[in-house]
Amino acid sequence: SWSAGSWFGAIVSLSSTMVVLKTLAARGVTNTLASSVMIGLLVMQDLAVIPMLVILPQLDQPDNLLQQLATSMAMAAVILAATVLLGVKLLPPLLHRILKWGSRELFLVAVVAVAVGVGYALHAAGLSFALGAFIAGIIVSEAEFSHLALEEIAPLRDIFGLLFFVSVGMLFDPAFVARNAGLIAGTFLLVLIGKAVIFGGLTRAFGYRYHAPWIVGLGLAQIGEFSFVMAREGLRTKALSRDLYDLILTVT
Repeated sequence: SWSAGSWFGAIVSLSSTMVVLKTLAARGVTNTLASSVMIGLLVMQDLAVIPMLVILPQLDQPDNLLQQLATSMAMAAVILAATVLLGVKLLPPLLHRILKWGSRELFLVAVVAVAVGVGYALHAAGLSFALGAFIAGIIVSEAEFSHLALEEIAPLRDIFGLLFFVSVGMLFDPAFVARNAGLIAGTFLLVLIGKAVIFGGLTRAFGYRYHAPWIVGLGLAQIGEFSFVMAREGLRTKALSRDLYDLILTVT
């Protein structure tokens, strides 16, 4: 259906910030022009997840669709505005006050509490907990002491990153791959080539020359970790069938 197609397009449009940043850092090229363009596009993709997760669940409600979409867009705008307000006005003074007490443990607890608290607030509002945690990360990143927060939670990040990829691996269904090898291969090639052409073409259209469009197109041709979050949300809301969900998961 057009609704499932919209979900599929939105899910595969995202690229992996984690994969790109680690690849660029390993090669020592994070400061090149093409890398800057890629990172900028990745940040915008991550922010686009917020309106996507708010708007897409409304597509299966044909009654008053325009009203539902307008309400969803307004909700997404409120969430983004609240993110800016918390990140710029409220959180930095709070973290500064906690740091003045001289307790690194209390600072770590405060950062984790912000992540879990914002995540739970959005979950209670009917959105994804993972989306809430991502917004909490944006809020913390705006604080003056974001580098210290990152340093404190780095061990936790590595542990949870490991658990994330283990859990993704456990979702993989070898029987589905065996039954649908041709479909998976075709979809994989279409996504890889299609995204490379689209991102490369957009980069070229905005005036970048020489190798930059090639690098950006190929660098963003993969599918990102937020795609798993969106796919699970699509399955939960029954917008995606189990077979389509397995296809997305396998191709990603």
